[in-house]
Amino acid sequence: MDALALRTSPEIIEGELVTELLGSEPAPFSASPPLLRLPDRAATTDLVGLWLARRSPQTVRSYGADIRAFFGSFSEYDETRHDLNVVALEFCRWPRGAKVQKLLAYKALMQEAGRAEATVNRHLSAIRSLLSLAYRLELSDCDGRGLIEGEKVTPYRDTRGLDAKLVTKLLALPMKLHGEGTLRALRDEVILRLLAENGLRRASVIRLDVRDFVVYNRQLWILEKGKGSQKRDVTISHAAVKAIHQYLSHDDYVTERHAQRPDDPLVRSLDRNPDFNGTRLTDNGLWRLVAEYGRALGVPRLTPHMMRHTLVTTMLNMGYKPRDIQQVTGHAKIETLYIYADRHENKQGELTDAISDLFAEKPRKKRVPK
Repeated sequence: MDALALRTSPEIIEGELVTELLGSEPAPFSASPPLLRLPDRAATTDLVGLWLARRSPQTVRSYGADIRAFFGSFSEYDETRHDLNVVALEFCRWPRGAKVQKLLAYKALMQEAGRAEATVNRHLSAIRSLLSLAYRLELSDCDGRGLIEGEKVTPYRDTRGLDAKLVTKLLALPMKLHGEGTLRALRDEVILRLLAENGLRRASVIRLDVRDFVVYNRQLWILEKGKGSQKRDVTISHAAVKAIHQYLSHDDYVTERHAQRPDDPLVRSLDRNPDFNGTRLTDNGLWRLVAEYGRALGVPRLTPHMMRHTLVTTMLNMGYKPRDIQQVTGHAKIETLYIYADRHENKQGELTDAISDLFAEKPRKKRVPK
């Protein structure tokens, strides 16, 4: 039976969803405690579609992968035969206790596979988010809260960035590797400058449209993490304005195929495949681009977020306070920047040295700064 039939058959509307979905073979769904009774409209509710609606492409990809991985842990689930939305609705019908048991088992499975704490938490968060929507639609007996605890994660364990001299070399690499004034060099310089000088997240960079660039006051309107469709304006450097202006004015950018329109992506793919050339650069594409320049620079693990770290640590070196830095980076919580500041000042190291000197028979000679 195809997905459309699964969603509309009378048997499903009457609650015999498991039999229609998995046939007569034993399944974890039918082996669970008695299922909750749902409204007849449940069978035709596109729960997964509603859940992913109006989210960024990056979130759709990551949440979609997370939820498919969760239902993939059900041994009888076959992605090629079973409709994901139908299985999601069925899971929502499970009583609270049954949901807890499955989530505990799935968490243990991820830990056995060596998944990082942050990865485990993201998967659990996706499931809780799905249950939250189902609860509001009266399709679940709980909203996901309190079902299972996530793993404790130390935020920003490594806040190191690049040395300022390395950043200078990095910004010169596009022209050196791809030629002065070429479209590829100009596009890559734009990306690297926005990452290095404004500390933009990669999602903010790839979601920029042409209309978001206002040349006369050096302004960019960016979408930020967790802000939905609300945009924040940032002032960019004169060098970034020049790079963007040259990039958008380049003969290879403005072509008959790719005429410049306000809602066009500012940062385009330059893929050799004509089906992708000119489309919006993807999250993975930007990640690979930065990694490629990192290898050329001699920094094999350079990432977009490491460049954000670089901006924060550089500003701390210049004497700026966390409150000032927050205006540039747009961090929602200033406490995050205090983590940078504490590690930058290394108070723990200073205190350890002071205690060691106190206990030592011959204290170290303190270096007098010149």
